Amino acid sequence: MNKSLYHMAIRRLVRSKDQLEDVGDIPYAKIRPVLVKLERPDQLRLIEVNSPHLEAHTAELWQNFLRRDVMSYEQNPVVPPEGMSWYLMYVKLKNRADRVQRRQMEEMRKKFEAHADERERNKTVINDVPPARYHEKQKRRARATTRRTTSPQSRTAGKSIGNLHIRQANPVSARDRESILAQIANRPKKTKPTPSA
Repeated sequence: MNKSLYHMAIRRLVRSKDQLEDVGDIPYAKIRPVLVKLERPDQLRLIEVNSPHLEAHTAELWQNFLRRDVMSYEQNPVVPPEGMSWYLMYVKLKNRADRVQRRQMEEMRKKFEAHADERERNKTVINDVPPARYHEKQKRRARATTRRTTSPQSRTAGKSIGNLHIRQANPVSARDRESILAQIANRPKKTKPTPSA
Protein backbone atom coordinates (compact mmCIF):
# COMPACT_ATOMS: atom_id res chain seq x y z
CA MET A 1 0.00 0.00 0.00
CA ASN A 2 1.29 3.42 -0.91
CA LYS A 3 2.39 5.25 2.30
CA SER A 4 1.05 8.63 1.28
CA LEU A 5 -2.34 7.16 0.33
CA TYR A 6 -2.47 5.33 3.70
CA HIS A 7 -1.68 8.57 5.60
CA MET A 8 -4.30 10.47 3.62
CA ALA A 9 -6.89 7.81 4.46
CA ILE A 10 -5.94 7.89 8.17
CA ARG A 11 -6.15 11.69 8.27
CA ARG A 12 -9.59 11.54 6.64
CA LEU A 13 -10.79 8.91 9.12
CA VAL A 14 -9.49 10.95 12.07
CA ARG A 15 -11.40 14.01 10.82
CA SER A 16 -14.63 12.02 10.64
CA LYS A 17 -13.94 9.77 13.65
CA ASP A 18 -17.28 10.64 15.30
CA GLN A 19 -19.15 8.87 12.48
CA LEU A 20 -17.01 5.72 12.63
CA GLU A 21 -18.96 2.55 13.55
CA ASP A 22 -17.13 -0.27 11.79
CA VAL A 23 -13.62 -0.84 10.43
CA GLY A 24 -14.24 -4.16 8.70
CA ASP A 25 -11.28 -6.57 8.95
CA ILE A 26 -8.50 -3.95 8.97
CA PRO A 27 -5.78 -5.08 11.40
CA TYR A 28 -5.54 -3.19 14.69
CA ALA A 29 -2.02 -1.93 13.96
CA LYS A 30 -3.25 -0.18 10.79
CA ILE A 31 -6.37 1.42 12.32
CA ARG A 32 -4.84 2.23 15.76
CA PRO A 33 -4.06 5.93 14.91
CA VAL A 34 -7.77 6.48 14.36
CA LEU A 35 -8.99 4.46 17.36
CA VAL A 36 -6.66 6.34 19.74
CA LYS A 37 -8.45 9.58 18.79
CA LEU A 38 -11.91 8.29 19.77
CA GLU A 39 -13.49 10.31 22.57
CA ARG A 40 -16.50 8.16 23.52
CA PRO A 41 -16.31 4.70 25.14
CA ASP A 42 -19.68 3.71 23.67
CA GLN A 43 -18.32 4.34 20.17
CA LEU A 44 -15.28 2.12 20.85
CA ARG A 45 -17.62 -0.61 22.11
CA LEU A 46 -19.73 -0.33 18.94
CA ILE A 47 -16.61 -0.70 16.78
CA GLU A 48 -15.55 -3.76 18.84
CA VAL A 49 -18.97 -5.36 18.35
CA ASN A 50 -18.93 -4.70 14.59
CA SER A 51 -15.26 -5.73 14.21
CA PRO A 52 -14.73 -8.45 16.86
CA HIS A 53 -11.09 -9.12 15.89
CA LEU A 54 -10.14 -5.75 17.52
CA GLU A 55 -11.36 -6.66 21.02
CA ALA A 56 -8.17 -8.54 21.87
CA HIS A 57 -6.06 -5.42 21.17
CA THR A 58 -8.06 -2.53 22.65
CA ALA A 59 -6.84 -2.82 26.28
CA GLU A 60 -4.73 0.35 25.96
CA LEU A 61 -7.72 2.33 24.67
CA TRP A 62 -9.91 1.22 27.57
CA GLN A 63 -7.15 2.06 30.02
CA ASN A 64 -7.00 5.57 28.54
CA PHE A 65 -10.76 5.94 29.07
CA LEU A 66 -10.41 4.63 32.63
CA ARG A 67 -7.64 7.13 33.41
CA ARG A 68 -9.78 9.94 32.03
CA ASP A 69 -13.15 8.98 33.58
CA VAL A 70 -12.26 7.18 36.84
CA MET A 71 -10.11 9.30 39.13
CA SER A 72 -8.96 6.44 41.36
CA TYR A 73 -7.78 4.29 38.44
CA GLU A 74 -4.38 6.02 38.20
CA GLN A 75 -3.56 5.14 41.84
CA ASN A 76 -5.10 1.70 41.70
CA PRO A 77 -4.98 0.25 38.15
CA VAL A 78 -7.06 -2.88 37.75
CA VAL A 79 -6.90 -5.62 35.12
CA PRO A 80 -10.15 -7.43 34.29
CA PRO A 81 -10.31 -11.00 35.57
CA GLU A 82 -10.35 -13.92 33.15
CA GLY A 83 -13.54 -13.93 31.09
CA MET A 84 -14.35 -10.25 31.67
CA SER A 85 -13.82 -7.78 28.83
CA TRP A 86 -12.22 -4.39 29.22
CA TYR A 87 -15.57 -2.85 28.30
CA LEU A 88 -17.32 -4.54 31.24
CA MET A 89 -14.47 -3.52 33.55
CA TYR A 90 -14.83 0.07 32.36
CA VAL A 91 -18.60 0.06 32.97
CA LYS A 92 -18.17 -1.44 36.46
CA LEU A 93 -15.47 1.02 37.57
CA LYS A 94 -17.23 4.01 35.99
CA ASN A 95 -20.51 3.20 37.76
CA ARG A 96 -18.66 2.84 41.07
CA ALA A 97 -16.87 6.16 40.54
CA ASP A 98 -20.18 7.87 39.66
CA ARG A 99 -21.79 6.54 42.87
CA VAL A 100 -18.87 7.81 44.96
CA GLN A 101 -19.02 11.19 43.25
CA ARG A 102 -22.79 11.48 43.80
CA ARG A 103 -22.36 10.56 47.48
CA GLN A 104 -19.58 13.16 47.89
CA MET A 105 -21.68 15.82 46.16
CA GLU A 106 -24.63 15.02 48.46
CA GLU A 107 -22.38 15.26 51.55
CA MET A 108 -20.97 18.56 50.29
CA ARG A 109 -24.47 19.91 49.66
CA LYS A 110 -25.58 18.95 53.19
CA LYS A 111 -22.48 20.57 54.72
CA PHE A 112 -23.09 23.72 52.71
CA GLU A 113 -26.74 23.87 53.82
CA ALA A 114 -25.72 23.29 57.46
CA HIS A 115 -23.11 26.02 57.16
CA ALA A 116 -25.65 28.39 55.61
CA ASP A 117 -28.15 27.65 58.41
CA GLU A 118 -25.44 28.20 61.05
CA ARG A 119 -24.41 31.46 59.42
CA GLU A 120 -28.06 32.62 59.33
CA ARG A 121 -28.48 31.81 63.05
CA ASN A 122 -25.26 33.63 63.97
CA LYS A 123 -25.93 36.67 61.82
CA THR A 124 -25.52 39.93 63.68
CA VAL A 125 -28.26 42.45 63.04
CA ILE A 126 -27.34 46.05 63.65
CA ASN A 127 -30.32 48.23 64.41
CA ASP A 128 -29.26 51.58 63.04
CA VAL A 129 -32.51 53.40 63.81
CA PRO A 130 -32.14 56.15 66.44
CA PRO A 131 -34.72 56.44 69.23
CA ALA A 132 -38.04 58.16 68.50
CA ARG A 133 -37.19 61.20 70.66
CA TYR A 134 -34.20 61.92 68.43
CA HIS A 135 -36.46 61.97 65.33
CA GLU A 136 -38.94 64.31 66.99
CA LYS A 137 -36.17 66.70 68.04
CA GLN A 138 -34.74 66.73 64.49
CA LYS A 139 -38.18 67.48 63.02
CA ARG A 140 -38.74 70.37 65.46
CA ARG A 141 -35.36 71.88 64.58
CA ALA A 142 -36.06 71.61 60.87
CA ARG A 143 -39.49 73.28 61.24
CA ALA A 144 -38.08 76.13 63.34
CA THR A 145 -35.27 76.74 60.84
CA THR A 146 -37.72 76.77 57.95
CA ARG A 147 -40.01 79.28 59.72
CA ARG A 148 -37.14 81.63 60.49
CA THR A 149 -35.51 81.63 57.07
CA THR A 150 -38.40 81.62 54.63
CA SER A 151 -41.91 82.89 54.41
CA PRO A 152 -44.66 80.71 52.89
CA GLN A 153 -44.59 82.79 49.71
CA SER A 154 -40.86 82.36 49.23
CA ARG A 155 -41.03 78.60 49.80
CA THR A 156 -43.41 78.22 46.92
CA ALA A 157 -41.97 80.96 44.74
CA GLY A 158 -39.93 79.74 41.83
CA LYS A 159 -40.05 77.91 38.55
CA SER A 160 -39.48 74.24 37.87
CA ILE A 161 -37.72 73.14 34.71
CA GLY A 162 -37.53 69.36 34.70
CA ASN A 163 -35.78 68.36 37.95
CA LEU A 164 -34.29 71.85 38.38
CA HIS A 165 -36.11 74.21 40.71
CA ILE A 166 -35.14 77.85 40.34
CA ARG A 167 -35.98 79.97 43.38
CA GLN A 168 -36.85 83.59 43.00
CA ALA A 169 -35.72 86.23 45.46
CA ASN A 170 -37.89 86.61 48.55
CA PRO A 171 -40.59 89.24 48.07
CA VAL A 172 -40.07 92.25 50.33
CA SER A 173 -42.81 92.94 52.87
CA ALA A 174 -44.26 96.43 53.32
CA ARG A 175 -42.53 96.94 56.70
CA ASP A 176 -39.16 95.88 55.25
CA ARG A 177 -39.66 98.19 52.29
CA GLU A 178 -40.27 101.18 54.60
CA SER A 179 -37.14 100.46 56.64
CA ILE A 180 -35.02 100.12 53.51
CA LEU A 181 -36.34 103.43 52.15
CA ALA A 182 -35.66 105.13 55.49
CA GLN A 183 -32.09 103.90 55.49
CA ILE A 184 -31.57 105.22 51.99
CA ALA A 185 -33.09 108.61 52.90
CA ASN A 186 -30.90 109.02 56.01
CA ARG A 187 -27.70 108.17 54.21
CA PRO A 188 -25.40 111.18 53.73
CA LYS A 189 -25.12 112.23 50.16
CA LYS A 190 -21.77 112.02 48.52
CA THR A 191 -20.54 115.25 47.08
CA LYS A 192 -18.17 115.52 44.22
CA PRO A 193 -15.01 117.37 45.00
CA THR A 194 -14.84 120.63 43.11
CA PRO A 195 -11.72 121.41 41.26
CA SER A 196 -9.85 124.22 42.89
CA ALA A 197 -9.04 127.12 40.65
